[in-house]
Amino acid sequence: MPFEIPEDWLRCVADLRPINPRPNVLSRYTDWLSRTPRLGLDPEGARALDFLTGSGGSATPRGVAEVAIATGGPNGTISLSLDILVDAWLDLGGLPFAAAAVAELAGLGPFTSEAIYLAEHLRPRLVHAGPALIGQVMAELAPRRDNPAARLVASYLVPERTDWIDEDCRDLPHWERTELSRLLLFSVRSVGQLRHVGRHTLAGDTYLYSRELFGTVLRNVGPAAAAALMSEDCRHLCSELRSGWRGYDDETVRLLELCPDEETVRLLLEAAVGEGHAVTRFDLLVSSSTVLIRHPLLCARVLADLRLSIPGLATDLLAAVVTRNGRTDWSPLPPAARDKVEELRAGRVTTVGAGLSGLIAAQTKGEWPAVRSAVESRAIVKFLAALPGDHAFAVLAEQRERDYVLPALLTAIRRDPERAARVLPAGDPLLPVDTIPEPGGELPEGFAEVPGRTPRLPTWLVVQRLPVLETATGALPPIAAHRLCALIARSTPDKAHPALLTARSALDPVSAARFAWAIFERWREFQYADGSRFPMTALGHLGTDTTADDLAVQLPVWSVEASARVPAVLDALASIGTDTAITHLHRTATKARTKGLRNHAGKRLDKVAAVRGLSREQLDDRIVPDLGLDRRGSTTLEAGDELYTVTVDESLSPVLRNASGVVVNRLPRRHPGFERLKKELTTIGADRIRALDDAMVAGRGWALPDFLAFLVRHPLMGVLTRRLVWISSAGVAFRVAEDGSLADVSDQAVVLPGDAVIRVAHPLELDVAAWSDIFADYVIVQPFQQVQREVYEAEPYEPYLDRDFPRRRLYALAARGWRFGEGHTSLSRAVLGGETIHLELYDDWDPLSSEPDDLGRLRAVRADPSNPIAVSETIRAVRYLTREN
Repeated sequence: MPFEIPEDWLRCVADLRPINPRPNVLSRYTDWLSRTPRLGLDPEGARALDFLTGSGGSATPRGVAEVAIATGGPNGTISLSLDILVDAWLDLGGLPFAAAAVAELAGLGPFTSEAIYLAEHLRPRLVHAGPALIGQVMAELAPRRDNPAARLVASYLVPERTDWIDEDCRDLPHWERTELSRLLLFSVRSVGQLRHVGRHTLAGDTYLYSRELFGTVLRNVGPAAAAALMSEDCRHLCSELRSGWRGYDDETVRLLELCPDEETVRLLLEAAVGEGHAVTRFDLLVSSSTVLIRHPLLCARVLADLRLSIPGLATDLLAAVVTRNGRTDWSPLPPAARDKVEELRAGRVTTVGAGLSGLIAAQTKGEWPAVRSAVESRAIVKFLAALPGDHAFAVLAEQRERDYVLPALLTAIRRDPERAARVLPAGDPLLPVDTIPEPGGELPEGFAEVPGRTPRLPTWLVVQRLPVLETATGALPPIAAHRLCALIARSTPDKAHPALLTARSALDPVSAARFAWAIFERWREFQYADGSRFPMTALGHLGTDTTADDLAVQLPVWSVEASARVPAVLDALASIGTDTAITHLHRTATKARTKGLRNHAGKRLDKVAAVRGLSREQLDDRIVPDLGLDRRGSTTLEAGDELYTVTVDESLSPVLRNASGVVVNRLPRRHPGFERLKKELTTIGADRIRALDDAMVAGRGWALPDFLAFLVRHPLMGVLTRRLVWISSAGVAFRVAEDGSLADVSDQAVVLPGDAVIRVAHPLELDVAAWSDIFADYVIVQPFQQVQREVYEAEPYEPYLDRDFPRRRLYALAARGWRFGEGHTSLSRAVLGGETIHLELYDDWDPLSSEPDDLGRLRAVRADPSNPIAVSETIRAVRYLTREN
């Protein structure tokens, strides 16, 4: 396999970082300088400051470096954003000038971390520079190599000067300790230089992470650097590794996978198994064994004569490798290693697993090893399951109640059922059950045996333990459960086998849902082994509203603990397909914590809508629940000896009144039904109000029958509908009165034709003053700004561009119907007429701010000037973003 550095490591290499030039950097820098208190400057720095602030003078690399230092804070740090500083230097004098300024700053004072950052920011530009420009940079840096700090910066910026790197490596032992030695580490081009720099750089001199270190050094030196990085010379360089081998993390194992070497493998294994028969890094031991399994010949050469502190453990590791690589040609091995492998393959080594048992006994007195994380626990289980001997299987079986054990145990049973029969006691529930009951009694249509190869059921599933299936006339014989499970196995969450649909129609729905949930519970009992396809297929095609509610309970838990299972739950909800299930799917599409889950739920909703012949918006209309309210949007609750009436206001928040009609804040005691109602109203209200606001701007229309059924007569949507002004396709504006009749601005009855299309009217289409009077007379409060909405005529957008505003306002717009584009670098919104308006943002936030992430700036605005609604909504948004307070 060719040597290839992982992408996530390369992203940490400074040479390969993207270049993001900022507009107007120099002018913004000089403006900042004019407003910044500063310390005294020597003449060269004073002339540079005068030049930068437009007061004459001249700017040299040393002068601008002195200005940067003079504006630093009392804690020895430069208060200005370093990104803006180096970009300003580039604008001022180009790449040679900026490189010289960084070298000067490094040599002037204690700003070593700033010098490192500036050099690493500048390095990607030099990677793309041509030979002539590189020559100019060298000419600027050469005379400045008169102190260690400037020399290290120069060697890093132009590693083409290998003679500079050689000189720095030679003199490094004679210099005082400095963080800048990190730059030399990233400049070396040979294993010898790497080891030399490592030997003469103390742990406190570098602040590196493994991906950054490994990616940079492997790119510069090649795969031969791996052994040097793992050696005593260099292992202290990385912050994750400073505790020695015990501190190695998964990145180190990846390094071993990338550049396997006998020396490093041996050191890693000896380090994992500590002194005194203890394993302090069990996960390291297991991970390294995984590496060895992928490199079997290397493994055999190392393990054949390796003597670990626990007898038999090296043999167990080798046995796992031989088992997992049955087709490997072992002939290239040395004779001793080849003989040992052949003994293991022939089964002549009867002690396989004894080393592992001894390891656990030595470390924990026969108990399960103490672990520090779920990763380490999984690693132990994976290691045990990979071993072929009875000892290892017995240890695994004894610990079946622990996390992650059952799935691995089931895999081991499936791989070697004869071993399971030898080790497990008779009647153990994990033992495979091969007997299928004989058909007895009459089976409904759909339960006939399907021709063809019988699908394999999950190992954890014991059909005999599932509930009895029932139809409307009674219980079915046991064979029905086996046939139904076979049909589930032939289906997918997206598509049921035709016979499964027939069988489901014959079953009692409650019985079918109970059967599917029992499958789910069995899967959960076995720690979600073998993936989610079978249980989620069962739930999706046999579940009911109750199933959907129960599944929805898992979503918030799994979104944190096991996000990979959440898409399977969403697929099951889509397959259940009831309005209750679709409601849960809709909430995930709008409220999920991650964009990926929102998108997945959205795609499922699109598919459900397509199957029903609806648009997404039409589907959303149909799944709004009534929450038990009457057609006027009210209900009654009994608390103690008194009845209370609950209505909803303009935001769909509950309003509670006692028997006398007086509004009260709370019930005399907690009422579960009222608490559920409040929670549901909060979720539904925000979603539906935003949808109507969106519909007004986008010009979404409802056919008259849908308008009456899903808006006017709906208990919740009717409350909102009666608080808005609507307009028909013929241009007639009207409102919906309390009795459901339609009235125009003069309070005259409106009769619409059967083919009318209804929209939420935009204020630009209304006599706003007249409608405002009507709503004031009837004391109608609107759920969002409609008749009182600000409207604007066309005006230039330029005054709103490049103005700082709090970034949080972008999210406020997103909550009002605007949608972020890719990378949050734009906002867009559909408007009446099929147009889309766009607000484009700079992809960086103001670096001159003390909290740059809190600020944003508009880069461009795009809207059709001939569309008055597009113009008005665009100006309304940009005015909101850039307002003063």
